[in-house]
Amino acid sequence: MPTASPTPRSRIASLTPAATEILFKLGAGERTVAKAEDIDPFPPEADALPIVSRFTGVDVEQVVDLEADLVIADTLNPADAITQLRSLGVPVVVLGATSLDGVAAAVVCVLVV
Repeated sequence: MPTASPTPRSRIASLTPAATEILFKLGAGERTVAKAEDIDPFPPEADALPIVSRFTGVDVEQVVDLEADLVIADTLNPADAITQLRSLGVPVVVLGATSLDGVAAAVVCVLVV
């Protein structure tokens, strides 16, 4: 599990709808600069955010252009996009919750970054 960042992340890109929802529930909505495409516009506060992740892939260039200083991804996101973001110096946290305990651990993980 990651340790707390010495400075809070101020420009977070979410690559999954679940991560976007978690970020807003934790009060990090104003620090979220991008989201994943979702058929359900939830939370409504995220509706205006640019979409950087779709079922077809991740727009790495747009994530970089938005100057994201943290990306929250999932094991379902393309590994090559995660590798490319990391190679460009963008920190990426990959969540892969498959149970309620995993969801709880993911929330804690998001809290410390």
